[in-house]
Amino acid sequence: MLYYTHLIVALFFALFLFPKFGLVFFIVMMVSSLLPDIDTKYSKFGRRWFFRPLQFFIRHRGILHSFVFLIIVSLVLFLLSREIAYGFFLGYGLHLFLDKIGIKAGSPLETLVFVVFLVGNLGLIFWKVLLLF
Repeated sequence: MLYYTHLIVALFFALFLFPKFGLVFFIVMMVSSLLPDIDTKYSKFGRRWFFRPLQFFIRHRGILHSFVFLIIVSLVLFLLSREIAYGFFLGYGLHLFLDKIGIKAGSPLETLVFVVFLVGNLGLIFWKVLLLF
């Protein structure tokens, strides 16, 4: 999947959970939804020069795309902050889940997923604004 589909799906769940957790959770979830792809120079974050050494040693969809890595990093983050750990676990985990279901990047199915979650995000935003008044 392309980066914007990972973001739009993560945004849906972040908006759904946002009032309960907060801004730090929201930001960590959005950033971590893109992190598994830093192992390729074609990703949004991976194109940065400081990830090149990592990309030399780690193949794409290797250790960074494992649920074991997700759980270990989440447990370490949990020792620092529950809010950060939850945001990381959900954002990173959603990325891994979306990659595992096997929708090809740029395919019509990916476009459909993007549009469905975009509409869902707009609905959630509208609903939350209505609740404020």
